[in-house]
Amino acid sequence: MTDTLSPARFDQFVETRNRQVIVDADSCAIVKDLKAIDPSLEVRFVDGPEPYFAVFQDLSTESRKEQHLVTTVQAYPTSFGTYTGLDGRLVERIRKITHPSYDFSAEAEKLKREYDADRRRERENALGDAAEQAAHALRKDMGVKTKAFIK
Repeated sequence: MTDTLSPARFDQFVETRNRQVIVDADSCAIVKDLKAIDPSLEVRFVDGPEPYFAVFQDLSTESRKEQHLVTTVQAYPTSFGTYTGLDGRLVERIRKITHPSYDFSAEAEKLKREYDADRRRERENALGDAAEQAAHALRKDMGVKTKAFIK
């Protein structure tokens, strides 16, 4: 098991938003731990071809219904007909993001930089030799002399 959680994809979320079952604290210790962090949190099991768990914050009042998606995590079927995916990593993630020192903007920027760096590496790996050969051919055709400086 890795330290990172595997969130549900956006298309999974959109396709299955009407097939949700609330998981209560009486039947799941992880939900109980989440409720201890913030009583407004609730967990739903979302059934579908690729099931997942969704954590929502319920801020509803008598006059209006208001729920916010906090995070999702993939659910993996077991041979017993149950699902894994709700574990201590989720509790730690929720603790982290509900702590007053958590900076969503900073984390979003960090993830964006990592994503951009990964895409750049993928492009460089995909183009690698072909780009090198094309640059060499272009320099040769144009008669450009390159010099190497060695210290």
